[in-house]
Amino acid sequence: GIKLDKEYVEILPDGTGKLTALYVESGEEAVDIIWTSSDESYVTVDENGNLIAQKSGYKLVTATTKDGLYSDSAYVLIMFEDVLNSDKYYYEPVYWALKNDITTGTGKYDYSPNEDCTREQIVTFLWRMAGCPEPESENTFTDCNSKKYYYDAVSWAAENHITVGLNDGTGRFGVGVGCTRAMNVTYLYRYWQYQAQQ
Repeated sequence: GIKLDKEYVEILPDGTGKLTALYVESGEEAVDIIWTSSDESYVTVDENGNLIAQKSGYKLVTATTKDGLYSDSAYVLIMFEDVLNSDKYYYEPVYWALKNDITTGTGKYDYSPNEDCTREQIVTFLWRMAGCPEPESENTFTDCNSKKYYYDAVSWAAENHITVGLNDGTGRFGVGVGCTRAMNVTYLYRYWQYQAQQ
C-alpha cells in the first residue's frame, strides 16, 4: 500500500506545496502514482505531487497507484491573503467556516474580515451550517432573485421562521441590507430554536 507524507497541508495565497507518496512497508517514495485534486479550480497537483494554489478553499488531493489498488488522500487548505495572522481572534473561526463549507470568502484569496455582512450572507451561513437543506417552498420576498446564490437559503430560513423579512410593509427580505449585531443574534437565536426541533 501507499501513504502520503502529510495528512494536511496549508498553502499561502498564490503559493505552492508538496505531497509525497510513500510505500507503507519500506517508507520509500512510491513510483507510478496518479495524482488528482477534488477541485482543480482551487488547487492543482502535478505528476510529482507538487501543489499550486488557485484560490482559497479546503480540498482533497489523492494519490493512487497506476493499477488503482491503493490510494491515500490529504486535505489542502489554501489560505486567505487577509487572514494570515493566527493571533487575530477570528483566525480559527474563519478557517473552521471555510473547512466546513460555510463560507467561501469574497474574492480569489480574500475573506474581507473587516467588512460588514448583509442579511442574505448571514442567512446563507446558517443554511450551510444546517447542511444546505432543500426548501419545501419558494419565498415570496419581492427582492429575492431566484438565480442568486442566496435564494434557497432565504427560502429555507423563511419557512423555518429564522427570518420574516423587513418590517416595513414592502414584502422585502432586505437583500443588500447590512446585518446589525441585533439582527445577527436574532438569527442565531432562531437558528438555535430550529436546531432544537430537528
